[in-house]
Amino acid sequence: MNDGAGLQLIAEAYGQRAGQYASVLDPSFRSLVETMIRSAGISSGHKVLDLATGTGTLARAASDRGASVLGVDLSAGMLAVARRLSPRHIEFVVADASALPVRNGTVDVVTCGLALSHFTNVTTSLGEVQRILYPGGRLVASSWGTVGSNPAFSTILDVLKRHTPGGIHPFAELLDESTWANPESGCQVLQQAGFEPVRATTNRLTGRYSSPQDALRWAFAWPSYGKTLDRFDPPARAAVQTEAIEAMGKASNFKWEYTFNFFVAMKPAC
Repeated sequence: MNDGAGLQLIAEAYGQRAGQYASVLDPSFRSLVETMIRSAGISSGHKVLDLATGTGTLARAASDRGASVLGVDLSAGMLAVARRLSPRHIEFVVADASALPVRNGTVDVVTCGLALSHFTNVTTSLGEVQRILYPGGRLVASSWGTVGSNPAFSTILDVLKRHTPGGIHPFAELLDESTWANPESGCQVLQQAGFEPVRATTNRLTGRYSSPQDALRWAFAWPSYGKTLDRFDPPARAAVQTEAIEAMGKASNFKWEYTFNFFVAMKPAC
């Protein structure tokens, strides 16, 4: 589980790659955003808080449905990109999930895309979500599932590992992905936080890289791997990328597939 220092490290790294995240990674998750918006039942007049909003993709989708949206994130760099890409009527605020800048019982829906695993104290953060929701309001969250197949991505990471004696930046050690990868354990955490009813569904998402270069851009848009690549001087960095492209050319498999969990948790009406 991540501590406060680890969380700040993650926020800074995400901020440094916010532009790449928006242009390279966000398009991959468009269908996840659409599923969350449908699950939340967001419509005109709703007040929505997008928790860990990142570059604001989900906040914009909620606004397009006519909702009044506040996006919060710990990364000022991610929010700078969110503001640039979003209409001015969407408000973005730097805030920790454990201390949300919203009055009690004033929000219809809280959304949280792929970020519950990032919170320092998920119990406190979910308590904050409970506090700001109207009675009968809902939290809709997504997480990575247990199934994943991405041969090109794996090839890139193998090459990166061979060139990194000190190891890839250990972001994975700072996150609690395992709890939320399992729908049952994720639902249990939400129920223990006071949500009822709680339900989870799992969807499969597939795609294909257009080229080895496309796969490379996707891999290094992730802060952990991009930050690791940044350790190299320019010639060494170019060598890693060239070797990865050559290795992917031999593998010639650019399809990818992942599962994602979607949680819908209601705040009791009374």
